Amino acid sequence: FAFPSCKTLVDKIKSEKDMIIYLHNSENSIPHLLAESELGADIINAGPATDIAEVRKALTGNNCFSGNLDLIEVLIRGTPEEVAKEAERIVKTCYTNQGGYIFCTGEMNLRDVPAENMKAMVESARKTSENM
Repeated sequence: FAFPSCKTLVDKIKSEKDMIIYLHNSENSIPHLLAESELGADIINAGPATDIAEVRKALTGNNCFSGNLDLIEVLIRGTPEEVAKEAERIVKTCYTNQGGYIFCTGEMNLRDVPAENMKAMVESARKTSENM
């Protein structure tokens, strides 16, 4: 339903501006992520319910992708240790020497995220990527 309008918008931006287009729909379906990759956006975001290993298989070589630490169950409700472990798992799953992946939550970060969890996420993702 939204594909034609999105495609028109992406094409217009690309024809008039030199900018990176980040499509942040938090999509959880691999077929829909693949359809989004046909829009021409530079980065596609995977939602938190998506199997990030499957996203990597589907999008590597087609699009840069981002995602998908679960904002609610992990970042808000988890302990700093759980947050760090999940960030490490996601980075290890998606990291390649060729690039093409940006670590983030699958959604926005709410103001209610405990500061110690945000710190654990950032430190774990940074440390994991530096050690790969």
